[in-house]
Amino acid sequence: MNHILLVDDEKDIVDICQTYFEYEGYTVTTASNGEEALQHLDDSIDLIVLDIMMPELNGYDVVKEMKLRQLDIPFIYLSAKTQEQDTIYALTLGADDYMTKPFSPRELVLRANNLLNRVQKCMNLQSCLKFGALELNDTQKRALIYDEPVNLRIKEFELLWYLGKHENEVISKSELI
Repeated sequence: MNHILLVDDEKDIVDICQTYFEYEGYTVTTASNGEEALQHLDDSIDLIVLDIMMPELNGYDVVKEMKLRQLDIPFIYLSAKTQEQDTIYALTLGADDYMTKPFSPRELVLRANNLLNRVQKCMNLQSCLKFGALELNDTQKRALIYDEPVNLRIKEFELLWYLGKHENEVISKSELI
């Protein structure tokens, strides 16, 4: 199941969100400030739910550090900041969603679920190619023609995948070797 990082300095909010996410089957890691959140960014996190106003390092700075590390982790800001300019700034930083406190934990879980479903679909599309009856799945290293498996060696599949990814491009012999 998906792994959520909850970052908020209000323990009650973290506890209630953790309960709701875990009830829905998510794995949850928590952090009480931005510095602690940064320590968990490499823990195969699928989504971050992040407060903005926190001690040590605020939510904006956490996102800026993520970008410096070239981490593309979807995130939802959860904040007491209710002004339009705050929302706009958060979205400008790349927030996938913005919820204001007080909030419904059920709504947060649904928004997170919808976001993760969209991200998963996008990832699946990037690992599949289709050309008429031919379908290539890079994750499984599998080729199908009319939904029937085609027996290919790994190198054969990789060559076919490379050609498919570079459709309508001229490819030199040296690129293929």
